[in-house]
Amino acid sequence: MDRLVSESIAPTTARLYRRVVDKLNTFCAAHQLKDKFSPRTVELFVASLNREGLGPGAIQSSLSALRHYCKSRGIAMDFDTPKLGLVLRGIKRTHTPSQSCTSAVSISVLRKLCKAAPLCFDRQFGFMLRALFSLSFFGLLRPSEACKSPSSPCHQVLSNQTKIKGNRLRIKFRSYKHSQAPVRVTVLAQDDKTVCPVSLLNCYMDKADFGLSDALFPITTSEFCSALNKCLMFCGISRKFTRHSFRRGGATFYSAGGMSDACLRAMGRWKSNAYLVYVKPK
Repeated sequence: MDRLVSESIAPTTARLYRRVVDKLNTFCAAHQLKDKFSPRTVELFVASLNREGLGPGAIQSSLSALRHYCKSRGIAMDFDTPKLGLVLRGIKRTHTPSQSCTSAVSISVLRKLCKAAPLCFDRQFGFMLRALFSLSFFGLLRPSEACKSPSSPCHQVLSNQTKIKGNRLRIKFRSYKHSQAPVRVTVLAQDDKTVCPVSLLNCYMDKADFGLSDALFPITTSEFCSALNKCLMFCGISRKFTRHSFRRGGATFYSAGGMSDACLRAMGRWKSNAYLVYVKPK
């Protein structure tokens, strides 16, 4: 049973959750607090995380770690009080987004990158790369979902689980960061064919030679970064972008387009309000 409980979340999430619990233990020891899951202790811990500079999304993720820890060990949770809700609301209202976080890819930057990819590389790799750029943006893909990741190989999207029907693309994720259960996401076509995920992926898949269970994009995260940097240099873009910039840019794009918070969370497979960190202010 303990093994099944440990398998309820992804390994990377489990490691992050353990760090939060370790940090809480250190906090309680430093302040001589005995009941580490009491409302008062958790409220003080949250306030300390805020003083460290953690934003609303990161703090919500920390609370998710504590909830999971309590559930997995049968510990009664009594810290989700109305007062804690007010504390979180105050943090959200007073939070100033960090300017040093990963930049978000905009539609104009995405357009330049998709045009540059076939010019920077051979034809087949260029077609794959522009489809990867577009789907990472409009599909809100995590790096481990788009590319080969040694830590989370089970999360990568497979070619036989990506279906194009008319003006929409359906992706089946076997698992993702917060769940071992499969989930399906629908990505719609865009009028701008230069960045349209449906047309670009269709073009790429028509020319690719896939096996029965091949990865949709046979590329590692480091190869993705190298290709991205080469395209950025070709476009004359000096601003720093990473492989995570596409997910951030897509979330900002959908939010600005009027997508509801609930739909955005479902689309990006977020289990908490961590998506707020990804939506750049206008």
